[in-house]
Amino acid sequence: MKDRKLTTLEIGRDLMGKLNRKGIKCSKQKIQNLLYLSQIWHLELYNNPLFEDDIYALKEGPGAYTIWKLKKGCSQLDGDELNSDLLRSIVNYYGIMDVDFLSKLTKDTYAWKKQISNNGFGDTSSISIELLKDTSRFKEKEVHKRFIENIKN
Repeated sequence: MKDRKLTTLEIGRDLMGKLNRKGIKCSKQKIQNLLYLSQIWHLELYNNPLFEDDIYALKEGPGAYTIWKLKKGCSQLDGDELNSDLLRSIVNYYGIMDVDFLSKLTKDTYAWKKQISNNGFGDTSSISIELLKDTSRFKEKEVHKRFIENIKN
């Protein structure tokens, strides 16, 4: 999976399936937050993107339009299972967190803040891979340090 780039819809389906199997309440916003964190961690761990779709600095938080456009929300994400230790770890660690907390967490990243300060919100405000790769301050937050500890064990 490290070599094959997936779509945000494929990953969203997988995240939804994993959340459902754990009995965790889901929303489009939670999927968006987990997609964003998955992309950041994939870049950090493997030095390449997990997916090619752009992530935008939307008013609600970082997001992919493929997920925002879903009219029925998470019910359209049917839970196809991808074989990914990283996605399992993301769901196991971040998935149990409240969606409001996750939204604050994703909006508190350097990439998010830099993108909105330079270009504002909206469909022309794609967050570059270069910005997403700058995780130096991201990794220093205690919540993310614990994630790294969890995936090492």
